[in-house]
Parts: sequence; structure tokens; C-alpha cells
Amino acid sequence: MLYYQTGVNMLYCTECRVLLIAQTGLIHVCAATHTVPYARISEDKYYNVCNKLGIKTDYPTSQELDGIKVLSGLNIYTMALICGVDGCLMIFASRGAMQKYYDVMHKGIPIPTI
Repeated sequence: MLYYQTGVNMLYCTECRVLLIAQTGLIHVCAATHTVPYARISEDKYYNVCNKLGIKTDYPTSQELDGIKVLSGLNIYTMALICGVDGCLMIFASRGAMQKYYDVMHKGIPIPTI
């Protein structure tokens, strides 16, 4: 389930405990395996809501995050994988998660090798 996190104007996934920008929120709930089913919403309606709430369209830089109040409950990753296919910004904590995403969103494209 996604919630609006007002402190950083981003979406928060309660199951994965990650923050998401407007471009990755809808993809995340469609591709990730969650125990709580998500409500189906059209892409147009989703982006309309994101615009009205002012959800960020880019991840904040470290300078933008410097000095803000700590958000408890977030998973902190020191290593991550980024998709990058056609400008896709999805970030993954494991190759397995990336593969599941590619199987749905980038069918036929192999995941990058390290």
C-alpha cells in the first residue's frame, strides 16, 4: 500500500518500506509482490493525484536530504541495482527482485550483468 509522505513529498510503500517518486510508485505496486492487494487505478488518475499532491518526480539529492528529520521505518540499502531501460528509474535490492520486475515490465530484455 502506498502512502503520501509529507516530509519529503514522496510515496511510501508500507510493505517494502521504501520511498518512491511519482514515476516509480505505480510501477512498484504493479511489479512488486505484496501480501496486501493494491487498488487498481488508471495511469492518468494516478498521475493526476501525484500532481495534485506534489509528489516528487526526481529522487532528492543528498544535499536536499541533508538536515531533514529522520524517517523511521525505512529500509536503508548501501548497495542497489537500477533498471535504466529506456530511462526507467526502478531500484532493486536484489537481482531476484530485478528479474521479477523485468519479467513483467521489460519482457524479453535480459537483466544487466555485473
